[in-house]
Amino acid sequence: MVPFLNSTNTIERAEMSAARNPAAGGLRIAVVTPELHRTGGTERGTAEVVERLAREHQICLFAHRWDPDGSTSASLSASANICFHRVPVVPWPGIARFLSFYWMASRAVDAAARQHGGFDVIYSPGPNCRQVEVCTAWFCHARQDELLRSGKLRPGAGSLSDWLRLAHRKIYAAAVTRLERGFYRSSRLRSVVSPAQV
Repeated sequence: MVPFLNSTNTIERAEMSAARNPAAGGLRIAVVTPELHRTGGTERGTAEVVERLAREHQICLFAHRWDPDGSTSASLSASANICFHRVPVVPWPGIARFLSFYWMASRAVDAAARQHGGFDVIYSPGPNCRQVEVCTAWFCHARQDELLRSGKLRPGAGSLSDWLRLAHRKIYAAAVTRLERGFYRSSRLRSVVSPAQV
């Protein structure tokens, strides 16, 4: 398992590599996330990370949805350094949405790397594609699965619709937990950043 590391370790190593090649003009960072906006917890945290990175580096954003925040001059200038690659997904149910994004984002990152000569770092807020090297652990699907199995996170199911929703949540949590465990054991993953380190 990859230890939780300071987020700057991998970025600093890549910056030292880029410094040896001054023509590069900063890092080329792939960011892979299903959605990037400022209304959700993970999405808002990731938007902050991306905005700060985009001030000095070229960002290739692979997402299904991106709502650039143009309310500040800082975010406007940061958006100029962001190249958006829209990733298609199967919209419903949630498990199909997650797995289709994972598969399509992995293909899109491969295609962009071949076309543009690779990336210095591939970052994601969790297991969103197979090539991730640095991730932020905003959420733990294994913990959600554990709580669902224990009954502590089980909403009352009064109708057939409620029972179907609960069944979907259980299937989703169990499937994504398996993928998540493999993701955190991957030899590609160099750094896992806890939210406290961001």
